[in-house]
Amino acid sequence: MNVKFKENLINDFFNSKAFAVLTAIALIVVIYVNCISGAARVASVTSRGVLFQSVIHAVSSPTLSVCINAAAIILTAITVLILNKMFNFIRSVTWIFVSVFFLLTMSTPIINTYLFTGTMLNLTSVVCIFLVFATFQRRVSQRSIFSAFAIISAASMFHYAYIYLMPVLFLGYMLMQVMHLRAIFAMVIGIITPYWIVLGLGFANFSDFSLPAYQSVLPELGTAQLRLSIIYIAILVIVTIALTALNLMKIINYKLQVRAYNGYFIYLTVANVLMMIVDYKNAFVYLPMLNMCLSVQFAHFFTLNNHTRRYVTVLIAIAACTVSAVLQIIL
Repeated sequence: MNVKFKENLINDFFNSKAFAVLTAIALIVVIYVNCISGAARVASVTSRGVLFQSVIHAVSSPTLSVCINAAAIILTAITVLILNKMFNFIRSVTWIFVSVFFLLTMSTPIINTYLFTGTMLNLTSVVCIFLVFATFQRRVSQRSIFSAFAIISAASMFHYAYIYLMPVLFLGYMLMQVMHLRAIFAMVIGIITPYWIVLGLGFANFSDFSLPAYQSVLPELGTAQLRLSIIYIAILVIVTIALTALNLMKIINYKLQVRAYNGYFIYLTVANVLMMIVDYKNAFVYLPMLNMCLSVQFAHFFTLNNHTRRYVTVLIAIAACTVSAVLQIIL
């Protein structure tokens, strides 16, 4: 068995379902260790939305909070996997983005343990991607547009972070070439309807409306842990931008539909990074989505490059995420 053949076997393993399952098990183990070690922190303790407190406050049991957060993380990864099988935006049968997403998630205790807005924001965003991608060049797409904006509008009642997804959705539907007068009307109605229903049924009134007011998560972290987290986020942003730029050189040669799908991920990445900069005190709220976007770009990079030693990038990711997880537990 020659060296090249062995290296191809390693690449195939990292690209397989088996490795994804192993990383899922590792994620669950890390979450358990975070809980028993006290490394976990609760993000955005008093966060609220336009009308109400965040729904995460309804989960009072720490154990239930951990279980729901873990289930939402795994569901997000599975949803992206299904999304790729349906729309083939990576143009390859691969599980590598699932594995990388789990690796990135397990590296930060504040996002992988207790239920918080960032996990739900990421899951909601992925669900809306289905609605966006399914409308490509469909003239009759008002129902999808209404549904996507209604979902985000309803979620914004409970946390302001969802609001920034609205311009991303608008740009996404433009990429799908479905934005016309009736589509814009459906968008406006979708934004208004959830508030109309809530106010009309008396669940809230106009005096409940409030401007964004976040509880910063930074004081929840120890000094050393905070410095490490800031460095970690900065590295992720740089790597995400670099991989996106490298992949774009090849993705631009894809057919129009696939380019549109991947263009949406680029819009989502840019908007997410901008929000992390603008709302830097709550960067962790946007971190799960950055992890998801980076995982997709990593999958592109891994499948577009046929170099036999591309498995080295996975080994580096495993080492970096392991070091980050261990350091944030012991600090």
